Amino acid sequence: MKDPMRLGIVGLRGSGKTTLFKILSSGKEGKSLGPSWHLATIEVPDDRLDTLGKLHEGKKLVRIHLDFVDGLALGESKPLSPGSEASFFDSLDGLIVVIRSFRDELLDGEQRSPDPKRDLDSILTYFLLYDLELLERRLAQIEKQRKVGKTENPREEEVVRNCLKELEAGHRLRDLHFSGDTEKMLRSFRLLSMFPMLTVLNMGDEEVPPLEPGGNLNCARIYGKTELEILALPENERGDFIIELGVGELHREKVLKACLAALNQITFFTIGKNEVRAWSLRKDGTALDAADAVHTDMVRGFIKAEVISFDELVKWKTLPAAREKGILRLEGRDYPVKDGDVIYIKFST
Repeated sequence: MKDPMRLGIVGLRGSGKTTLFKILSSGKEGKSLGPSWHLATIEVPDDRLDTLGKLHEGKKLVRIHLDFVDGLALGESKPLSPGSEASFFDSLDGLIVVIRSFRDELLDGEQRSPDPKRDLDSILTYFLLYDLELLERRLAQIEKQRKVGKTENPREEEVVRNCLKELEAGHRLRDLHFSGDTEKMLRSFRLLSMFPMLTVLNMGDEEVPPLEPGGNLNCARIYGKTELEILALPENERGDFIIELGVGELHREKVLKACLAALNQITFFTIGKNEVRAWSLRKDGTALDAADAVHTDMVRGFIKAEVISFDELVKWKTLPAAREKGILRLEGRDYPVKDGDVIYIKFST
């Protein structure tokens, strides 16, 4: 089983990124990763898993977990650079960008009134400059290696130069189409403008200019200050305050689910002897990839996968009942797993 996917929470000073971190971690500060960075491992809620748990009483429910890292404020005294900030980004699978969408007298005085579009454009520019510097360094390394007769990948220089042109023109790499091999190469460079990204609007009581991120950017929202205050209350008292404060609902669960979507992940389920478990898998994942997520032994001895959708299983209650009715499908290793599939891997040891 693989470690949880990891997202870094970033934002301009005063945007509420640490507030979001505390909301996601239910008020906890998380594990210290050094002088200023903190890590929290958080369960992703899923009503479908709860339903499967009710159908299989006595079995342990195991949810998908995500890691979140907080501690990097953008727009401080120095710009982002691969040399100074790379250690923050090296272990990440994606980014959460928190955008201030609330009024604050102190911040309004220093940074002008809240303007989500302006702030998002500023952050994307930071990412672009970071990637420009990183690719320029890589190009210098390639040229140095060529002078001494070393060439690791003949196409790499062409790809790097083309990406530099796109970045210099102000284009986001995540909005461009690359072949599979090229995209794999670029992801190995850890380019910020290629990272999966979720934009979270931190809302206040007053309306501010709207944000329409455009491109391949996912967006969610929270009412940071208010929701953190509500989470500090006993659970049985939260409902009344949600109504009284007019936030409609807590957005914590929506943000967590949006993180999976931003990471291009779907959810499949397995039902074992002692547990019912949710697993994450990339959207184009196959039955063989699902087997690999569960255990590498299943990959080596993969025979077939028995598959049923969540809705079908709820209708038939149990796998044996669905199997008896011929509802379970036998699928091969290349079967494209769908969100909500319940899978039983048949394999030889």
